[in-house]
Amino acid sequence: MTTAPAALRGLAANPSLPSDLLPALLARTRRAACHPGLPRPLMESVLHEADGRTGIELARNPALPDDFRPRLATHPDPWVRTALVNFSEDLAPGVLDRLLTDPDPRVRTFLARRKDLPPRAAGRLAADAAPEVRAASAAHPALDGAVRLRLLADPDAAVRNAACAAGPVPPALLPALLADPATRARAVAHLHPLPPGTAAGLAADPDAAVRREAARHPGLPARLIEALGRDPDPGVRARILARKGTSGALRARIHAELTAGAEAAAGVDAFLDDPDAALEGLDHELALKGIGGAELAWVRDDPLPHAASPYAFFRRAAAGAGDALPPGVVARLLDDADQGVRTAMAAALPSLAPGVVERLERRHRHSAKDRTRPADLHPLPVEVLRRLAGDAEPRMRALAPRDPGLPAGLAAALAADPDASVRRAVAGHPLLPVAALLPLLADGDEHVVEAAAAHPGLPVDVMRRLVRAGRVGQGG
Repeated sequence: MTTAPAALRGLAANPSLPSDLLPALLARTRRAACHPGLPRPLMESVLHEADGRTGIELARNPALPDDFRPRLATHPDPWVRTALVNFSEDLAPGVLDRLLTDPDPRVRTFLARRKDLPPRAAGRLAADAAPEVRAASAAHPALDGAVRLRLLADPDAAVRNAACAAGPVPPALLPALLADPATRARAVAHLHPLPPGTAAGLAADPDAAVRREAARHPGLPARLIEALGRDPDPGVRARILARKGTSGALRARIHAELTAGAEAAAGVDAFLDDPDAALEGLDHELALKGIGGAELAWVRDDPLPHAASPYAFFRRAAAGAGDALPPGVVARLLDDADQGVRTAMAAALPSLAPGVVERLERRHRHSAKDRTRPADLHPLPVEVLRRLAGDAEPRMRALAPRDPGLPAGLAAALAADPDASVRRAVAGHPLLPVAALLPLLADGDEHVVEAAAAHPGLPVDVMRRLVRAGRVGQGG
């Protein structure tokens, strides 16, 4: 039986853990401070410990009594106080007042980012002595006009920039904001209309951030669209590529340039052979990946002409129209060569036939950027999940434990699967037989071990042996 930290972390999340085991478990892993069954005496002991990391876990505890929050607000470790700010659903007036005057600007900065602050608190942080706190508060929806004006004229450049980005910006202030290097780029979006002379100056600005904002402005004259389409900065050209009104020839040329440039960042060897070229290639790759969001609103407004675009980012935006698209177009986008297009189409539909979801799943590949699977968007029915328990592909078998009534025999077979991702998926299933659960505590994959130790059906005597076998200082 394993005594790995993973097992102790799992026990710390196990809702069935007997309370008498918590003192020993807390001595072995700080994660236990987050257990909802942690008794008050142990919470008291954590408050008096020098280890701030354990205090952070206590601040995250969902069952933390209200009377502990004022005490955490005066904890000597600023990261404990920051955890209190980040993980508390609401902050009582006394706690909030204490945090508003916290001696560490990092705590006040995180506090300023909370959108649920009352106007009084938001205004106070907007006048904070630390510029990073004022900058963090600039986007708060509760700030009144006078406070926003003061932030736009703040002596600190980062604060002015944040305030300009948050808006709104009075037209009378735009000349000063455009003249200020710190706010020029952010001010461009507030220019309506865009005067031709001003547009030319922005398109020739030495700051690439200013030219990028100019490139996306809807009022940019055609001659400047062409000029910025040849800009040396990949980010500027990407915005020209994505904007409405760019000619087909210019769009094709920019896309070819950015795609070719991105190939330099394709592998690690490129960085070893020619770091400068690889970094330049990475800039091209990031420029292509950055296309989306507000820049493609014009595609979403009129999706049909772009559903067959040669550019995947246009097809993804068009897919956002969902079932407003003709059925044939929907079917084509669900079968698109680009995974992002297929996922966007599936996400925009209220329902999908199980056969279509399964087909999407078979083509889907894990992405670190987007972990959403088609079956997350449209859950598969029980009969399909049970059939998938015997599928040849591990990623399909890993879907089977989503069946809440998974038969014990299938659950046991999945727990003995040769693929760790399948064992991990079934380790927490409530119907997993104990005889199949116990071997997972000695699994070679720590995620499987942690999930098995967190299983509420784990026998108490096994929990006790795991805690006794744990070693002090394993942390986690």
